[in-house]
Amino acid sequence: MKQLSDDRMSHLSHKIWETLNKEGLVSYQDTQKALISFKKHFRQFFDVLASIDQRVRQKIETLKRGVPEGSREWDILHRQYFDEEVKKLRF
Repeated sequence: MKQLSDDRMSHLSHKIWETLNKEGLVSYQDTQKALISFKKHFRQFFDVLASIDQRVRQKIETLKRGVPEGSREWDILHRQYFDEEVKKLRF
């Protein structure tokens, strides 16, 4: 699973902060701490997604029929298993 670069996470953090601030939905006194917190949570979220992706890939690899990655069947199984794993976490 592809990770976002630090620059991309920083950009998104700023956009989220600007939107929340503009809408009056946040009251952080320290903008820098808020941005650091957003980036930290982005990393945690993407780490969870990467972990799920790894488990799903292992599950598909253990199938007896040998489903090749990139095939339509592989994509369908990946989506199905991924959704199942996410539901287990109650996202």
